[in-house]
Amino acid sequence: SARAAFADADSWLVGLPVAEANGYAAGESLMQSLLSRGHYCDFPPRVLLEDAERAMVSATARLDEALASYDGSWPAAQAALAADAPAIHEYYGSFEAKWRAIHDAVVARGVVTWPTWPIRYVPIPAWAQVAAPQLYWLFYRSPAPFDAYGVYDYVVTPIDDTMPADVQASRLAAWNHSTITLNHVVHHGGIGHHVQNWHATHRSLSQIGKVAAVDAASRIGMFLGGSMAEGWACYATGLVGELGLLSPLEQISERHTQVRLLARAIVDLRLHLGDWTFDECVDYYQRRVGMAPAVALAEATKNSMFPATALMYWLGTQGIMDLRAHHRKTRGDGFSLKHFHDDLLSRGALPVLLVAQLMEQSA
Repeated sequence: SARAAFADADSWLVGLPVAEANGYAAGESLMQSLLSRGHYCDFPPRVLLEDAERAMVSATARLDEALASYDGSWPAAQAALAADAPAIHEYYGSFEAKWRAIHDAVVARGVVTWPTWPIRYVPIPAWAQVAAPQLYWLFYRSPAPFDAYGVYDYVVTPIDDTMPADVQASRLAAWNHSTITLNHVVHHGGIGHHVQNWHATHRSLSQIGKVAAVDAASRIGMFLGGSMAEGWACYATGLVGELGLLSPLEQISERHTQVRLLARAIVDLRLHLGDWTFDECVDYYQRRVGMAPAVALAEATKNSMFPATALMYWLGTQGIMDLRAHHRKTRGDGFSLKHFHDDLLSRGALPVLLVAQLMEQSA
């Protein structure tokens, strides 16, 4: 029955007409509604677009500066990142070692409350390894906020010496030290999503704040949770860079990530405001970010499916940075980075710009 249903769905999809070149736009009215009602952002979409494009100029300059040692070439830096990978016998242990190093440094410097909430990195279970690449398979999913908690299993792509040498090499290149640090330790399994999820689960008085960023069948459970969940996790990668916890190669990768996030925000706005066709969005990703054609196509497809979603990464990150700068200025010597972060996270995954209002009201 399931196979027949998939076949029927496939036939239905094949029969659908392809949208016109400019037929993917959600329109300015819907974008404004999603921004104001979902992200608590009252800036008109075109004002946000201007801000994002100005930020892109600055972020690109920072990336170009970091790429100077690679003759300004992102592909050359990518090759260096791929080569900087753990040895086969160090692969699984490298996750734990990096997690411990980042955790200890953050706790020692009093940056944010990082509680004991055990996590371990394990290979994707054997029963799922064949299917996982074809599914919406997340290496990290937010722990269920109302269930008992023991140890969270963060699943990673298996790599061992029983595999063909070329498979080992390609997987290690993809799961290099920078990917492990920035994506799987900082952004997801450590100070990023995992810490934010703990604060949401254990400190938020809002039931919506507890559940909004829980991973669901297609992205997170509630649209409004995105600017805090993703904004905080992206902010966290920049934060560990500020603390001097990234290697030179990891710093380059982090700066490239900022360019990529801004590109996603710009495409989100340009596509749904009707400025660019779908193909122009794909081309922009390849030219500006250096995405491979298949990756650029996938990114633009997600943009088309989820209007006002890709921009929440930049919107949330920038919102946190702006709020931190404001608090640092107004509080002067009384400003505490840990108090600021704990206050920010204490309401769970509510929109960053709403939390900013709440923090000002309670000050």
